[in-house]
Amino acid sequence: MSRMRSASSLTGYGDEYAASRAYVAFAISPLRVELIRYLMVRDEVSVGELMREFCVTRNGIVSHLRALTVQGLAHERRATHPRGSGPITYWSIDRFNVDELIATLTAHLLGTTDGG
Repeated sequence: MSRMRSASSLTGYGDEYAASRAYVAFAISPLRVELIRYLMVRDEVSVGELMREFCVTRNGIVSHLRALTVQGLAHERRATHPRGSGPITYWSIDRFNVDELIATLTAHLLGTTDGG
């Protein structure tokens, strides 16, 4: 018989521990969550800014942003670089869709959806 901890027993470990367990349990990329959090408090950011902030390669950042875009959580806007040195892509988060997804997941986990 395995011993299971209640959710309240995790509070003594701190938010980082609980978040880490949730990432593993739900197979969520911690970097993707951090990208969403970062974008939630900014209007638009470039991949370069995200690379500096998270110390991740361009390909690593872009693959996560594309995955978020496919799910309707992020948007890209192409523009001319401010220094005129070519194109640049700015990324933003769709706060409405993020909030809606979180609410849907929460309702589903709590069994408060109608299943339809």
